Amino acid sequence: MLARALARRYLLHVAARKTRVLRACSSGNMKKGALKNHLSKVVERFKALELKLTTPDVQLGEEEQRNIRKALNEMEPVVELIRQYGCKEQELEELQMLMSEPALRETARKEVESSQQEMEDIQASILRTLLPHDPDDNNDAILEVRAGKCLNQTLCRGGGEGSKVFAWVS
Repeated sequence: MLARALARRYLLHVAARKTRVLRACSSGNMKKGALKNHLSKVVERFKALELKLTTPDVQLGEEEQRNIRKALNEMEPVVELIRQYGCKEQELEELQMLMSEPALRETARKEVESSQQEMEDIQASILRTLLPHDPDDNNDAILEVRAGKCLNQTLCRGGGEGSKVFAWVS
């Protein structure tokens, strides 16, 4: 019983932490300049770790190499999304210049709208990937499911085989 209560409390804590970060990022508390500054630091750190790992002059131990590779693997999705966002920004600037030409104005306007939507999607993906990760996310878990114990009597009337279908986590 105590283990269930602790596990439940921990899951609620992790969910609340992730919700706070998302709310802070999406509500405008984190200004765009601050976000861009943070993202540029992430890219710089990624490049520095990549350089450190690929430079033959630097002697690294096995443990340090493993830690660097792990950090690079964690940062790679964020860096890829940042690069995609930068490409979309450049594309949007080019489309803005095309809107000054009357012949291409309507086509460019449609492309601008779709590019802006894609940029918003990429930005939302970046914010999701920047959420703090729980160190236990990569660990295995053991879940014990016992047949015959049903907390909701309307679903398991009569017990028997029907009660073995349901599993409850409380």
